[in-house]
Amino acid sequence: MIAACVGIIRCRHWTSQPRSPFGGISAEEGDAAAMNDLGTRYAEGEGVARNLGEAVAWFMKAAEQDYCSPC
Repeated sequence: MIAACVGIIRCRHWTSQPRSPFGGISAEEGDAAAMNDLGTRYAEGEGVARNLGEAVAWFMKAAEQDYCSPC
């Protein structure tokens, strides 16, 4: 599972129009792509403080919904 997260971290899939500046609202509502986007932002520190633990948590939530980043 960690290997899958590492692969997701390397990918950059951004939703075209997230409902909040960081995709947080959509992610909290259960949108798997937004969860992955938010995880990427936490992993890279883009728009939020870099937090790898938070990034992995969001990647795991997306993975639980069988989300696969389109790389």
